[in-house]
Amino acid sequence: MIGEPQLGRRGLYAGSDEERMARLWVLNQSDGGASLLDIAERANMPFDLIATAADSLQRHELLEELRRPR
Repeated sequence: MIGEPQLGRRGLYAGSDEERMARLWVLNQSDGGASLLDIAERANMPFDLIATAADSLQRHELLEELRRPR
């Protein structure tokens, strides 16, 4: 992605402060090197909250799932 994602026009600033912060953490840390569990631990947030944030970002095409080879 080039530039800054427009979260407001996608309705992604809605919700509680914790939900907004989870989305920002996921965007900030999603460089292909960190798993959602890594992000949850760094942010000191519940995994379910981080996973929900990632799902909402993916639905708005701001995040893409990376499949790691086994």
